[in-house]
Amino acid sequence: MAKKKSNSNRNSDNRGGRASFFQLTGRDFAPLLIAISLSIILRAIYLLELSDSIFYGNYILDSRVIDVWAMKIVDGPFWGTETFFRAPLYPYIVALLYSIFGHAPAPVLIFQLLIGTLTVALTYFYARYLFGQSVATLAGIIAACWPTLIYFDGELMITSLVVFLSLCSLAALHVALHSGKVTHYVLAGIALGLAAISKPTVLPIILIIPIYHLLRGGADKYQRTLKLGAVYAGAALLCILPVTVRNLVVADDPVLISSQGGANFYVGNSVYADGITVQMPRADAIFEGGLFDDNIHSQSVSVAQKALGRNLKDSEVSSYWYSQTFREMFDAPGRAIGLVLKKAYYFFHGQEIFNNKSLYFAGEYSTLMRISLWKQGPLNFPSGLLFPLMFAGIVLAVRSRKETLVPLSYVAIYFAVVIAYFVCARFRQPII
Repeated sequence: MAKKKSNSNRNSDNRGGRASFFQLTGRDFAPLLIAISLSIILRAIYLLELSDSIFYGNYILDSRVIDVWAMKIVDGPFWGTETFFRAPLYPYIVALLYSIFGHAPAPVLIFQLLIGTLTVALTYFYARYLFGQSVATLAGIIAACWPTLIYFDGELMITSLVVFLSLCSLAALHVALHSGKVTHYVLAGIALGLAAISKPTVLPIILIIPIYHLLRGGADKYQRTLKLGAVYAGAALLCILPVTVRNLVVADDPVLISSQGGANFYVGNSVYADGITVQMPRADAIFEGGLFDDNIHSQSVSVAQKALGRNLKDSEVSSYWYSQTFREMFDAPGRAIGLVLKKAYYFFHGQEIFNNKSLYFAGEYSTLMRISLWKQGPLNFPSGLLFPLMFAGIVLAVRSRKETLVPLSYVAIYFAVVIAYFVCARFRQPII
């Protein structure tokens, strides 16, 4: 009995702060080295295979938007002239790499190889923090080998950065909740703020704090919860504030980060929506020019301005599409509910739903992808195995009273955010 109590206290101490999260022991070196080595080797192999693809350096859809935007940042003006339609952190990172190494895909993909490997290492440390050495070893190796993570590390898209920063924000918040230290809440807030300016839909992660304390704390802890939550939110907002100020100064438009939300909400919930296809109403006259060279942006602006009969700021365009979508949902609530349920099904389906180009096409030029990412009849590998195992793991963890409230809250919140818009493979990568 005494021995059991001692072990419990030791486990509690090991989860008590940031130092213990990253502290390495002799047992960590071999599994962590294996995971990191696998990550680098497999991503390097894929990038070499990718260089023979017709898509290498030939960008389409979202990748083209980012490439064009990054080059416009390089050529100037640096701050642009319009409200950010998309979150700006990733395009500015790409622009920085272009300005140093030239307009070429290789430096960006090498950067993402490093980001992907950091994600693998962080997965190892977070799994160890939650479940111990054995689970950490397995989690690190799986993250290193997981084909969709490798695939998106090879795409000129925000996915790799969002996965890494989302995991940083989640792990940092978990440590802060256990340690109760103000400095840890500040670091967690900074991580959330950086994640938000790469993808604003991560901001609801902030709800984990009240959920955690509501389920675990008593009334006497509410005041401290409010104070620490304010520190956390304040640190996040300090990271976001320069983007908001930039939108206000450059475009006289008080947009927090980006104005894409309304258009995306319409794409995922309109009378034309199927939950996975990206489609805006056709405009009679497509809005010409602009920073983003983006069909969703141009069509959303053109249609909204024609409907209201005047020029609109991007924030007004976004508000128009939110209002239009809610109107259509309230007019046909049965259809709206059915669509949400369909998106929930798609989210946990094993098939990789694409909205730029098919992930399965990668098998045409990559032996690595052909082996590790495929579908045959009803079997979708590997995600078709992942989600049943995830639900089984949740049941086992809850039954054994493992400390899973924080990651489970994150899964629930992130799932709700994604199905509120639309579902595709890249949106669910942080869950994987």
